[in-house]
Amino acid sequence: TLFRSKILVVDDDEDMSNETGAVKSIMDDLGYVYESYNVTAPGDDGPDQIIMQDYSAVIWVTGNANESTSLTANDEDSIRDYMSNQSGRLWLIGANCLGNTTVVSFEGSALGIQGMVTDQPPPTILEGVADDPITHGMELQISGGANADVITPGPGASGILTDGTDYY
Repeated sequence: TLFRSKILVVDDDEDMSNETGAVKSIMDDLGYVYESYNVTAPGDDGPDQIIMQDYSAVIWVTGNANESTSLTANDEDSIRDYMSNQSGRLWLIGANCLGNTTVVSFEGSALGIQGMVTDQPPPTILEGVADDPITHGMELQISGGANADVITPGPGASGILTDGTDYY
């Protein structure tokens, strides 16, 4: 049985546009309970681990924010703490959102990424993984954008979106 718990949606696109609107619409359609956290200024920190610990999952959207300010060093530390100390679940969405990671091992240690192939042609449809607490039941049609990153989950990690072959 899929559990439905409180989810935090972080809008960290520097108030450039409303990328979280589509995420919130899907969450509403699926009946998920969520709250929003808005990061408005470039370089500002998002929620810390103390805030995130109250949520079963966090969807962090950087949109098209400048990669040099999308995730701050404090954001990386907070995410790392949330993922390791709270057994957190994170869906990080955005163009080049890992482009400014200040700790080389951030992707592996905090996000469970074993490998990543960047700038691949994007699929036209991504589906949520069955029984995943965030993406179960989702079908996302991809339009526009030139590239996507194909991710290989590390030990103990799992992908949450797939085109049937690879995880994104």
